[in-house]
Amino acid sequence: MIGVIIAGGPGTRLHPLTYCRPKHLLPLGNRAFLEYQVALLRRHGIAEVVVATSYLAEQIEAHFGDGSRFGVRMRYAVEREPLGTGGAIANAAGPVAGAALVLNGDILTDFDLAAMLRGHRDRGACATIALRRVRRPHGFGALTLDGAGSVTQWREPSEEAKRLAAAHTGPLEEASDLINAGIYALEPPALEAIPRGRASSIEREVFPALIASGAGVAGHEGQGYWMDIGRPAQYLAASAAVLGRAVASDVDATAVNASARLAPDSSLDSLTSVGAGSSVGAGSRVTASIILDNAVIGERVQLDGTIVDTGVRIGDDVTARPGTVLAAGTIVGRGSRL
Repeated sequence: MIGVIIAGGPGTRLHPLTYCRPKHLLPLGNRAFLEYQVALLRRHGIAEVVVATSYLAEQIEAHFGDGSRFGVRMRYAVEREPLGTGGAIANAAGPVAGAALVLNGDILTDFDLAAMLRGHRDRGACATIALRRVRRPHGFGALTLDGAGSVTQWREPSEEAKRLAAAHTGPLEEASDLINAGIYALEPPALEAIPRGRASSIEREVFPALIASGAGVAGHEGQGYWMDIGRPAQYLAASAAVLGRAVASDVDATAVNASARLAPDSSLDSLTSVGAGSSVGAGSRVTASIILDNAVIGERVQLDGTIVDTGVRIGDDVTARPGTVLAAGTIVGRGSRL
């Protein structure tokens, strides 16, 4: 079985952080996000990983190379034009010779993939979808299972509905629902069902067709940490999970890069990360924030829940409210209130 990571999207929901880098290389604990997915696959016995890339694909290949530094064999399936999630999987799998374990390239999780694969094989399923139980399911594909654990219905919202759901701040639903967690075990018949030579959606086209045909699509409810890092608030939450050890991983994360410089009387909480070559000035207080490489934080700066991209310069006496995202190269003048 090969592992396939879908990592071709431009990451528009994470602008401005993804103008010059793919979201899959955004750091968590000073390690590229995609390293966590590769480590998860390796932990569960996947030795060969194919990355389906498109946007700034050369950066991903330059970072991982042949995968030997990360304990796997890696190759790359580059999309010359957008193929959708289904087309990306088909392009990565190539001529179908075996099964594939597929991960959406924007989820941080420590699900037990080996348990999922055991259930998949024991059931003789054509495809198995990892599921996550949530109390606000409207922004995700929600699935219904029968008593035997087979998927009988898939309700995939439109992109507009997902955007509206992401902005919803009302009370949680009383009942929970099972959503698509973006991890799939696919046997050759499922892979062969993906249209070739055109874009397709695994969520809106391929899985509904397999379910309707009675091909044998199972659901597996995962246990553990799970987060879609598609938006800045989720990226911050994922960073906090890594630094706070809320997610189990074999990746050696670190809060403060060895080359960063912190003034003796500056204050950083345990959920803040600081990248290579960055500095934090005297009297500054930083909480639950991400500071990327080569940023300069002045004196008496107050940052809370802030993302500071590469090369940002923040003057003295600046205060940033939670949710602030500073694009690469931004200069913030002394005394600014963000």
